[in-house]
Amino acid sequence: MFFCVLTSQVFAQQRDTTDEYTLRRVEDSYERRISNSSDVWGNKRIFYGGNVGLGFGNFTNILLNPRINLYEPTTKSILGAGVMYQYINNFGNKFNIAGINLLAHKLLFNTAFVGVESEMLYIWNRTGGIWSYPFMVGGGFISVSPGGFYSFGLFYPIYQGVNPIYPNTIIFRFNFGF
Repeated sequence: MFFCVLTSQVFAQQRDTTDEYTLRRVEDSYERRISNSSDVWGNKRIFYGGNVGLGFGNFTNILLNPRINLYEPTTKSILGAGVMYQYINNFGNKFNIAGINLLAHKLLFNTAFVGVESEMLYIWNRTGGIWSYPFMVGGGFISVSPGGFYSFGLFYPIYQGVNPIYPNTIIFRFNFGF
């Protein structure tokens, strides 16, 4: 049945030079508009989103991490940058963390990703402050649609400088964008 449909389509094609000329002229006009366009973003999409975390009790944790992400569908990659603020109260020991973070993720099979994330964080309390520079590698699941994206990932800090902020364990991350 498939063979019959295929051969009927091949033999049914006829050339009409008038329509071909009109189509070629329309396609040329469209290609000229695209090539003359000053749109440097092309088919890239920008997503706004980030991370939000809340935990209350003897250990209180409040996290705000807005990000801007650039998605390039032809290379299936996401580049992002954001700022972060986190408040931690661990049985009366209060800390504030603020800084910036960068990410680069590569999509695999349209649903999985591998990536790196780097942060530059300043941690302070009543007695003073320190800098920490975590660099993490990992991967996970991602779903990208025209309306946004979300991802679940596991990351491991392979470098943190002289002032480590994360434990040497796997870190769970959830990101979203719209």
